[in-house]
Amino acid sequence: MKSITTDVLIIGEGLTGLSLAFFLRNLNIKVKIIEANANVGGRINTKYNTNQAPVELGATWLIEQQTNILSLLKALDIPVFQQYYGNTAIYQPNNSQATQLVQLPPNSSVSYRVANGTYTIIKTLAEKLEENTIVCNQSVNSIKLLFNGLVANTN
Repeated sequence: MKSITTDVLIIGEGLTGLSLAFFLRNLNIKVKIIEANANVGGRINTKYNTNQAPVELGATWLIEQQTNILSLLKALDIPVFQQYYGNTAIYQPNNSQATQLVQLPPNSSVSYRVANGTYTIIKTLAEKLEENTIVCNQSVNSIKLLFNGLVANTN
């Protein structure tokens, strides 16, 4: 059985887990992340196609009220750009119905997208962590409270 000792164990390597690890690392706190999947990023996923704009398969837009993520992007030097809405959109209510062209109501709110796709946030955060901080393909089966800490058992 392999044993890992760390100050903080983070379960899940989505945006929250990676952000937490990044901020704790900046405070010189030893961190380890355990991720059940082979891929990092949680629900953030961007499909990159040759000679085409990236296609978001998860989180897409940011709004001005999301000050924490906008501050994180600024700290990571990840640019955003303003999203233009237009007057119409393609909408598919579910996969048994055909797509429809719908008219959008007027919208004065500003929203942003992440340059090169939201997965850029995940890649950048992961690159900022020390090597071997992240352990993938490990599901946590149980967590046990001990007198001097916790023990997390994985597969």
